Amino acid sequence: VGAPGGWLTLPLTEWNGTPLRYPIGVSDFPELIGKQFDLAAYVRIPQYMFAEDRDDRDAVRGHYCDAEFYVGDEYDAEDARLIMRLFGEDLMERWEVLETLFRTAGASCQFVTYPGVGHELTTDMWDDARSFFEEVLGEG
Repeated sequence: VGAPGGWLTLPLTEWNGTPLRYPIGVSDFPELIGKQFDLAAYVRIPQYMFAEDRDDRDAVRGHYCDAEFYVGDEYDAEDARLIMRLFGEDLMERWEVLETLFRTAGASCQFVTYPGVGHELTTDMWDDARSFFEEVLGEG
């Protein structure tokens, strides 16, 4: 997953007593897909997640967010406010929280931050992702 726009769906049903519905978390999977989220299967999937520390495309924050008005890319106002209240206002602040929460859930993931890079793909990113998957597949 690259440049996730400020949030990744957590493999958690709740955080600190607050239910996390999709796309924030997976609490409503039974209603959406007819069965519980399979965390045991999920944690076996190797994942490579990266973000750029100068990326300013925050899909959670959108263009403007307060109680009266919200224009966002991916999240409705209620979800955006919940993400920011629980996990942070700033995109990079949330990125650090995401890494901690994925690890708390037991996910097999590697989080990488590329310093000094905006919303773009660099050769280093391609090379690192390729190396990750070659290693996972035993081809490295």
